[in-house]
Formats: sequence, C-alpha cells, structure tokens
Amino acid sequence: MRHIALLTSGGPKDKNGNSDIAWVTEAENILKQLEAAPDKAARDAIIDGNDEVWKKLRSWLLSLSHDKCWYSEARDVFSVLEVEHYRPKTWVKRKPKAVQKDGYWWLAFDWSNYRMCGKMGNAKKGVFFPLSAASLECTYGGLSIENEIPLLLDPVVPGDPKLLSFNEDGAAVPHNDANFFDRLRVEETVNRLNLDYGRLKKARQRIWNRCWQLIEDCRELSLTSPESFGPGDNVKLQEKKAELERMVQDDAEFSAVAKICLLKSNIRWAMSIACR
Repeated sequence: MRHIALLTSGGPKDKNGNSDIAWVTEAENILKQLEAAPDKAARDAIIDGNDEVWKKLRSWLLSLSHDKCWYSEARDVFSVLEVEHYRPKTWVKRKPKAVQKDGYWWLAFDWSNYRMCGKMGNAKKGVFFPLSAASLECTYGGLSIENEIPLLLDPVVPGDPKLLSFNEDGAAVPHNDANFFDRLRVEETVNRLNLDYGRLKKARQRIWNRCWQLIEDCRELSLTSPESFGPGDNVKLQEKKAELERMVQDDAEFSAVAKICLLKSNIRWAMSIACR
C-alpha cells in the first residue's frame, strides 16, 4: 500500500486533464434525488440504478496509482480493478456477526469516498466497515465522518500506508514500531481486504527475493578488492543499483515491498535508495 494523493488531486479530471464539471454536476443531481427519497428502499434503487456514474471515474482514479490497486499495489491486466466505496454506500456492518445498518448513502456519489481495489479484496470487504470501540458514528445531517475512527487503513491518508510492512515470505504485517491500536488496524485491514491472498503473497515474495538478491550482489561487488575491481564490475554495480531504484518508484508493482526490503537490509546505501 502506498499513499494516494486523492484528497489533494483537485477532484475528477476528464480525458484532457481538466476538471470534470459534467461528472460533478451529475453526481450533485443524484445526491439531490437521494436527499428527496422517501425511504431506504427508494435510496437504494437510485444508487443501484446509477452504478455507471462512479465507474466513469475509473480511468482517472487509476491514473493516480499508475494503474495499480490502491491497497495491494498489484497490477493485473487480465482482471478489472473496481471502484470501491471506502465507506459502504447502501449497507454497513461493523462486526462479523453484527446486524447490518443503513450505509453511507450520501457518499455514494462523492468522489472522495472512492478507492481502486482488486476484485478479491473488494469482494471480501463487502459492506464491512469497522470502527474503533471508542469511535462515534456519523450520520447524514449529523456528525461528520471526521468524528469516526476507522479500523481499516485508508490509502489516501498519508500516515496509514506507513503502518503496513512486509516480510520475506510476502506476508503483510504491522510496522515494527506500530502500537497496539495500529497493529489492530493493520490486522483488520489485511484480513478484510484479503491482503494475504495466496497469489498476492507469492508475487510479493518474488519481489522481495529479487530485491534481496540485488542487494547481496551489490554488497559482494562492493567488497571486491580495489586491485580486482575493474570498469566492468563498476558497470554491473551501477546497473544493479539502478534496478533497485526502479523497483521503489511509485509506478513499479509492489514498490512498497521493495522499499521495506531495502530498509530492513540495514545497509546505508540500500536504505538511502528506499528513502528517495
């Protein structure tokens, strides 16, 4: 998971990079319909009947993450990444065995509530949106979402992705310095978003192994005696470091995994690549 600058993006853009006024106007009109609806059934019908509206923003949302899932950083060209509502739109469930409540219907057409998510994660999350035991709950016309303390990590909140780390097996784990509450949030997110799905872990493990092998190759080349270290060796060293630099770029698949691997090496030059 890497931070996505959604909230500072300036809102939806059309294919020419200009503000998508037409989409915003359409969304505002639908919200007015929702506000005037007599009951939940009517609201749900309006939402379900306009599901193509948020799908129109798919290309723009993907451009913010270099065509990657905002949660897993996976780029699957054979599957459709879905526009997911961070706060569920029609129903919401706080705990696995809890009764479903009315969802955040007023955010159904609010672009700031959209995230791009792989189908495996979105399907498992469903209407689940847990809050801290100490959290207040927002309502339409009442408390705002700023009063809530979500347990699910949010890729658009700068500090949240930093709580998620990885190990050599490709598993998603809490950051070493995470406190009890942050660990709880990571565990809830990994479980609910299916971030330890088997194929996903294997893909992360391949990135970790490649990154670690490059680090070891560079370390061995650096330890070569000056008498034996020739121009060809220097070319190899720089090429391997350049590959590591590419692996941590925002547009690289699983770049967060490569970054964590570099940091955990405790080698100064490797850690500096991760922090660029």
